[in-house]
Amino acid sequence: MKKVRITQILLFLTAFAIISCSGDDDSVDSTSCDNPTNFKLEEYNNASEVILSWDTDPSDDSTYEIEYGLTGFKQGDGVIVTAITSPATIKGLNFNAAYDFYLRRACTDATSEFVGPATNTPGGNNVSFALMTANIAGVQYNNMKPFLFGQTDATRVVTFSGTNENFLAIQGNSAFMDPTFENTKEINLFIPQSQWLPGTYLLTDTATSSGNAQSNVNIIYNDSSTPTTQAYEEEDGSITITKFDLQERVVEGTFEFRFKLYYVDSGTYSEILECKNGTFKYSLDASFFD
Repeated sequence: MKKVRITQILLFLTAFAIISCSGDDDSVDSTSCDNPTNFKLEEYNNASEVILSWDTDPSDDSTYEIEYGLTGFKQGDGVIVTAITSPATIKGLNFNAAYDFYLRRACTDATSEFVGPATNTPGGNNVSFALMTANIAGVQYNNMKPFLFGQTDATRVVTFSGTNENFLAIQGNSAFMDPTFENTKEINLFIPQSQWLPGTYLLTDTATSSGNAQSNVNIIYNDSSTPTTQAYEEEDGSITITKFDLQERVVEGTFEFRFKLYYVDSGTYSEILECKNGTFKYSLDASFFD
């Protein structure tokens, strides 16, 4: 029995030695390719071109891969370009759109992890941003922005029939970068110019009442189980403007309202649902404010 056991041990040690040698000769050590450092966006000309830079060593013969796409894109689905030296210029971007850029080193036998993102800021010297949050029918949404934000402004100025007053349009879409008919929740707020100052105002479903402009809301509520629905505001809500600053070019506030869903196929209505704890903070980047 002892001889058998010693033989087994010797076989195990021999196999271990062979595996170890094989690993030394053939395997790729991913840690041998260090991540790039000091990756940043150097210039953005507010049109369709950015310049990116990172630290390099003159003796390093690595190449680099840059992956990019509209802000919020899923890595692996972006555009990949190869760069030899820093800085690198990326051209042909959508005009005045926000992009995320990632960088990794490509060594002889391995690649590093991606670092980033470095992100450009559309809107010239003005920081263009948009963020709406709301609890809609019991579900919290914390990252609602205008449809295809980055290719569109954060805010718009529109008019409605029945009044000559301008309205500030603020939109929050739950799937702003990859919208589909199903599972899309969208809130559109319209604030008349007479209410472009701090205060709490009635939030209705119509732009005018007795000839007076008023804040109003439109909600789109689609669900994969009931895609043919229409949402209607059931009761007047409220909107509070906490900040409207033309120097900082920003509008902030809160809102709430109640609504029903109309199921087109059956011709029936849902129970009353709530949209509560709504918040918004948006750039006043519409050309109206230039």
